[in-house]
Amino acid sequence: MSDSIYSTGIETLGSRISNNDIDRQETITRVLTDLRQQPISKQITTQTEQPDPIEDDVEIIEKEFTLKNCSVLLATFFIFFVSWGFNASTAMFQELLGYQLVITIGNIFMFMGFIIGYKTKTINYLYTWAVFVGVGISFAFVPATTLIPKIFIRNRALALSFILMGTGVGAVVASLLGTFLEIDQFLMSLAIIQVVIVSLSTIVLHLCYEDKYFVKRDLKGLKFFKEFAKQFKKYYSINIFKSYIANLIAIWFNIALMGYLIFIFSLSDYTKSMVPSISKVNSNLITVYLNIGQIIGRPTMGRLGDKFGRANITIIFTFCCAIFIWVYWLNFTKSYGHIVGFAVLMGMSCGVANVFNTVLIADVCQNFPPEDNMFMKYWAYVNSNYAVFLLLAEFFVQKLTIPGNDVKNPYKHSQYFSGSLYLFALLLAFFTREYKVRTIIDTQITKTQQQLDSMGTKNEDFEEESKELTVKLEALYESKAMNVKAFTRRALVPIVV
Repeated sequence: MSDSIYSTGIETLGSRISNNDIDRQETITRVLTDLRQQPISKQITTQTEQPDPIEDDVEIIEKEFTLKNCSVLLATFFIFFVSWGFNASTAMFQELLGYQLVITIGNIFMFMGFIIGYKTKTINYLYTWAVFVGVGISFAFVPATTLIPKIFIRNRALALSFILMGTGVGAVVASLLGTFLEIDQFLMSLAIIQVVIVSLSTIVLHLCYEDKYFVKRDLKGLKFFKEFAKQFKKYYSINIFKSYIANLIAIWFNIALMGYLIFIFSLSDYTKSMVPSISKVNSNLITVYLNIGQIIGRPTMGRLGDKFGRANITIIFTFCCAIFIWVYWLNFTKSYGHIVGFAVLMGMSCGVANVFNTVLIADVCQNFPPEDNMFMKYWAYVNSNYAVFLLLAEFFVQKLTIPGNDVKNPYKHSQYFSGSLYLFALLLAFFTREYKVRTIIDTQITKTQQQLDSMGTKNEDFEEESKELTVKLEALYESKAMNVKAFTRRALVPIVV
């Protein structure tokens, strides 16, 4: 990390700070609570960890929900409706081939996968189906995810939560189809729905959105592999690996995601163990209720994040997930009705990692020149180990399940583990908030110092104002000190961030 983040300024300004500790603490508290974040998150730092002091040239977008932008939003929503994946490395292909071609490739792979599944006769067919669908989903959803933060700035969390709502709607439809159709009819239905919707969505995106920073390259023959190697070095640069905030968001996201997956993979079997007489339809409907909760919860948390601070709402909904598991799931889900209530409430909260993962990364990359495409690189890095957690989650559930027919709650250990992961994610969310407040302080220090320099020391008309700015500057320097007290104050200060 650079000196602008960790230096306290006490060496140069400490002697000027008031000796009255109470007055000093009151001044620091007042200065911190007066901090404001720019409407488009301009104060979030960049890869170099240096806040941008220039804010007057920021263009505030008055109308984001234009017809063209809403068309892009709906198109990406429907792509999420039929796809949801885990391979962030496809972002490199997007930079090489363009988002339209990458989504089209994903569409073809998914369609082929569902057709292979439809014709499944042996386990090898099933493996092939899984690989084709997995690759196709990855190619389809990555470009769809990364388009929205480039268009929506002030309503970024709401827009992203809206397209992520597509995963919940798609899961509801798929669950209902799987309940009432035979497996071959089910897979053929998915193939038809998927290829039609993704094709139409890609056409809409092509008509409504042009990536101004996409550069066509000559990819014939060996040139493709040379360009791919070049992009690989960019996407997996050591500078990105060393970024404090990128690693912090990555750890928070994957810990919260693991808690989410443990809970998801346990819920259906837990319902069957608690209510042995449950029918197949009611058992499958638990997933439907969960996704109904996500349909409601994801846009709600997105709107709240844009209005009251994305880091603040991240903390609140991560806390809700932990409470619902530790209090509700462990103690009050002994009947089918109670389990349904838990599924809906948890569904309204458990999308916090998916919604704010991309939003926080976009905020971090706000100051990079668009042509650097740093959002794609940060996003690819943060999501690069996504698949590992998907693979391990079900394995953990199996290992944590208590064997035996006379066990009252065989999934108790899974509940403990999932709840503990959310508590750890909550702690990391406070670290993320502290970082964002610290970068706002850095920006305020730069602005205040510029104001002092512009006044001049010999102008008596500004003497009183100069003293106030000096006190403010001293308080800002002390408030960014790297000690437990200052860290806790930054993590908890009541501001919109």
